[in-house]
Amino acid sequence: MRILLAYDGSPAAETALDLAVSRYGGDELVALYVAEVDPTTYDASAFGGGTDDVPDSDEAEAVLEEARERAVREGYELETDVIQGTPSDVIAEYAGEHGFDQIVMGTHGRQSISEMIVGSTAEQVVRNSPVPVLTVR
Repeated sequence: MRILLAYDGSPAAETALDLAVSRYGGDELVALYVAEVDPTTYDASAFGGGTDDVPDSDEAEAVLEEARERAVREGYELETDVIQGTPSDVIAEYAGEHGFDQIVMGTHGRQSISEMIVGSTAEQVVRNSPVPVLTVR
């Protein structure tokens, strides 16, 4: 099974990583960090897809390195990738385009006013994902 882990280094993402490793550790695990870019500040067409072009890619790589180290301590390998865009859109699209069987992601378990109206990232991924999504609080 190919498992996509939406990972941003938050406590909820760390809990999702722990669950993914314990439940799917023998399968292919890929942690995806989505570098959210403000479209009013950055021209998305200027980025070629490599992490060198993504704003805050050093931060993303550091967060993913910590995730890799956590997985290795548990005896598992974790592949990683960094993509620029809107997290809810990128996570669902990435899972479908790369043939993943499931997405595992954390949810913060709280809602702001805008999340009640528009929906949280996790909720939007669940709605739009072409594969099953396991959310972890």
